[in-house]
Amino acid sequence: MAPKCEQQHQQQVAVTTRQSCFPQFKRLPPEIRHHVWRQALCEWAVWYTSHPHVNLQASGLLIRMKPVGVAPYNAGLACQESRHLMKKLYTKLLAGSGASAASLSAVYWLIPERTIVYMGCTARATDFLDVIHAHRSLPLRHLVLHWNDLVDLTRFSHGLVYQCPDLQTLTVHAADRETTPDLCRCDSPLSQHLADWYAVIAAWEDETLPYLEHPESEMLHWSVGEYFGDRDENMTGPRLHFLPSELHATAHDAVLDYYGRKLATCSSDRTIRIFEIEGETQRLIETLKGHEGAVWCVAWAHPKYGNILASAGYDGKVFIWKEQGPQHQWQRIYDFPRHKASVNIVSWAPHEAGCLLACASSDGNVSVLEFKDSAFDHTTFHAHGLGVNSVSWAPATAPGSIIWAFDPASQSYKQEGEALTGHSDWVRDVAWSPTVLKRSYIASASQDKTVRIWTSESTSGGAAQWECKTLNFEAPVWRVSWSLSGNVLAVSGADNKVSLWKENLRGEWECVKKIED
Repeated sequence: MAPKCEQQHQQQVAVTTRQSCFPQFKRLPPEIRHHVWRQALCEWAVWYTSHPHVNLQASGLLIRMKPVGVAPYNAGLACQESRHLMKKLYTKLLAGSGASAASLSAVYWLIPERTIVYMGCTARATDFLDVIHAHRSLPLRHLVLHWNDLVDLTRFSHGLVYQCPDLQTLTVHAADRETTPDLCRCDSPLSQHLADWYAVIAAWEDETLPYLEHPESEMLHWSVGEYFGDRDENMTGPRLHFLPSELHATAHDAVLDYYGRKLATCSSDRTIRIFEIEGETQRLIETLKGHEGAVWCVAWAHPKYGNILASAGYDGKVFIWKEQGPQHQWQRIYDFPRHKASVNIVSWAPHEAGCLLACASSDGNVSVLEFKDSAFDHTTFHAHGLGVNSVSWAPATAPGSIIWAFDPASQSYKQEGEALTGHSDWVRDVAWSPTVLKRSYIASASQDKTVRIWTSESTSGGAAQWECKTLNFEAPVWRVSWSLSGNVLAVSGADNKVSLWKENLRGEWECVKKIED
């Protein structure tokens, strides 16, 4: 952006901020305005109870809660149109003595399905729920509380079964004994960091949890979950989440750069962390934010293109980050939001082929981004009907056919030969061996508890003929990775075990080492 245009843009932003509105908004079509209002009003909201929680008076029930950050209902107070939509979506609660709907400060506007109520310790939570249940005034769907005593927690859970029959999620956060008294103070607010975490957990629907569970989660599930199992057979219990006192996100990927001096990690807390490796120690040097969901993978580009890192996640976006400037600051230089579902993995091509990045998505498409002449271009093609979990480039020096090849005539990628079939369940990962031999190797890992190793002799022309050998495991296999020389295959799976495999002189694959957690 030119300096003059940028200055004008900043002035426009400043004017918009002062006016607290978008002047042209009223000129938009009604359906677009309604969509904007609905998106703003239906954001997840986290409220924390303020002690004393309730005060039953002759004039009615006094509920004291405060939102963490800006409550979404504020968007509904902007105009008559937004308020009309808010009345359709929200539940209105009178907040106290003498309150009336005419007094905005005396009314709570909530969407029960999108509202999380943080209740503090079990003692505070019990008092709060007793009065709420007696007056049926607040339909609770998502609750969070801290605990440090199992007896109190089980007693509370027993009452919760009948007080909140429509409960959808219960998040139980272990409290540090030194900080527990603070949780019961009347003026102890909830931090934005924890509120963001609770919102992510309440909205989570995947089987893979976005956090590291409490070490005694199985025992807690048994102690708390049994009460919800005693309810009517037609009623299903809430999703239970048990968090340790120190909340850490599940790390989904960790990759060293070309020289092994920097480590990039990504996790379910929507962040990417970059560490500097010095001997056996590491130092956090940067935390990158921008993704709106869990970040599944990161990948370093070859250093000939600079310190460039790619990331992809559940939000369907691919970000390109680069370290630049005299202060070596990391900046996001490119966004690719074209996929309509989660982007599961990204992979850089061998540097001889150019600065190319392949992106595999659950929408069934694969995109190839190319950085050339200080600009990014992309090509997208449909690969699999049920989504793409992995993608891998062939070595730049390997002759012969590959599964997808770039066609210069059509400027797109086309499938060559037949698809490699044989797995009976999801294929979670695929890796092409970087071997420089005249034989090509592809390893595929599947949910069907097998790894298939496909081999093909290099041919000067025509479609490659692939042969397959199967390795059987006791658990679903998640990842496969080749050594730099391309002759050793590492396999990891759901049983927390890593095994190394190597081909012997007879062409059979043998396990040469096992690493167990």
